[in-house]
Amino acid sequence: MIHPPLKSDGRQPVSFQTFFKNATKKRCSENNCCLRMRGLSNFVILKGESVLPDTKVCDCIIFHDVSIPHLIIVELKRGHVHPSEIKEKFTNTLNWISYTEKQLCSLDDYRVVLLLLHGRGISKSDNASLRAHTFRFKGKRHSLQIMSCHVQLADLYERMTRRGNRPRP
Repeated sequence: MIHPPLKSDGRQPVSFQTFFKNATKKRCSENNCCLRMRGLSNFVILKGESVLPDTKVCDCIIFHDVSIPHLIIVELKRGHVHPSEIKEKFTNTLNWISYTEKQLCSLDDYRVVLLLLHGRGISKSDNASLRAHTFRFKGKRHSLQIMSCHVQLADLYERMTRRGNRPRP
């Protein structure tokens, strides 16, 4: 079972896999752009469109239970990146997670990672606009990590540790 267990009405805790059964995916990929999870275990990937079908949300919501649990929100862009659309998707996804947390589970111990994977280059002005924007979640500000498609999640963790910009719990 992936930590944290969801609250239920005094019954046994329900895992993310069980609660979001129809929204889980095996991989975080779309249109030949993906976040590689090779060699990693203890994660659940939710397809954003499946949990919030009529809203612009990010492509993948990943709960990764490692020594420090992570909540990774991923937007996969193979084509042109529109900063306003990206900001809207991350904002909507974080709002949904905030609502879900209040209803079902606690993410207090989780580190939040916001990740934009792109297939084509991003213009300097769009890149600067996205990097300068911060998203608020649980009273804390989170910056967007921008990387190319097909990156390994383990490499992202290493990069964040090396640069000292590891997300705060």
